[in-house]
Amino acid sequence: DEGKTWRMVPPQSSAAAVLSGPDGPSVDEKGILGEAAFTVTVYAASSSHVHKEHFDAAFRLGKLIAESGWRQVNGGGLTGLMGAATEGGIAAGGVVDAVILEMFLNTNMSTKLRNVEVAADMPTRKQGLFDAADAIVTLPGGLGTLEEVFEALSWRQLGMHQKPIVFINSGEFYSPLRDFLESSIRAGFISPQMRSCFSFCDSPEAAIEFLRSHKPSSICKTVLHKIHTGDVATSEEVATSDWTAASLAARVTDP
Repeated sequence: DEGKTWRMVPPQSSAAAVLSGPDGPSVDEKGILGEAAFTVTVYAASSSHVHKEHFDAAFRLGKLIAESGWRQVNGGGLTGLMGAATEGGIAAGGVVDAVILEMFLNTNMSTKLRNVEVAADMPTRKQGLFDAADAIVTLPGGLGTLEEVFEALSWRQLGMHQKPIVFINSGEFYSPLRDFLESSIRAGFISPQMRSCFSFCDSPEAAIEFLRSHKPSSICKTVLHKIHTGDVATSEEVATSDWTAASLAARVTDP
């Protein structure tokens, strides 16, 4: 399409299995595995210098996604947890597609991917991974992984999407992050409604169950005009969103 900064790479394999659609109550049947299939975007580390339990979790996640009849999309890397998630998916007869940075095309790309979109820059890569997703699962990872998932969380709070977001907390890797998000909610920096929008799961199995049962909730951001005009609630009991709560807090702290 005009304006796109990525190009298509020929498929690396001929994987085109027909698998049954998901059977969870909140996931639509989509039939043939392809771009129309329920798609899980996996964010994950490319580093191989991590504990084996994280690799095991990544492989199991990829396997379970495939066994659920879902398509996996990730960053296309050959190494680290990203590569392990791909291996798990392929081992279970599934399909794995990717959006990879052009700089990694000839140095760190899995050869077992079906379709690969190549992005010239990170914003384009992140948008491609996000757009492909019906759901997002985040394995342990570093700066790039956190950048991706925090953007998805921010957009969720703004009501820009309703995709469920899961953290795989293998080895309690994400426990400090879970505590940080909870303390941020209690302190008023994150909407309390966000609690139902993401989950920290100790295993890939629990993550799959969360995706099957997830029912999106709405987050109200439509009362901004009331703050701008001064027409806001007069007590926290009748505040209708975190925007009005923020305005109330500002009034309290004003001299």
